[in-house]
Amino acid sequence: MKKLLLVSILVIFGAIKSYASHAMSAEITYTHISGDNYLVQLIVYNDCASTLTSGASQNMTFSSASCGINFDQSMPLISETEVSQLCDEDIGSSTCNGGTEPGTLEFVYQDTITLPPCVDWILHWDLN
Repeated sequence: MKKLLLVSILVIFGAIKSYASHAMSAEITYTHISGDNYLVQLIVYNDCASTLTSGASQNMTFSSASCGINFDQSMPLISETEVSQLCDEDIGSSTCNGGTEPGTLEFVYQDTITLPPCVDWILHWDLN
């Protein structure tokens, strides 16, 4: 009886289609400009077939325990580019353009941030 119940549950839940709404990957980089100023960049890669939308900005958190600083910064969207890796142009178009081939969008957010000289800065981003 337990096996039948387990198999029934697996069949029922295995037949339900799921739709992901999360980013494929993301990266945070920073470049020292001068003094305490840094160019901070957040790059988010998203599957075009997902339900995730980019938004005009993304919030990042900057924190330093040694300096007792913690603040959020809105990072504006700088560019949105399709970066799909289609093997052959004859295959068709990606899901970014209404096609059936897997498609990927790259969202670039960046801003110049002033960070006081602390030794333990942590830059953090959550998908919102």
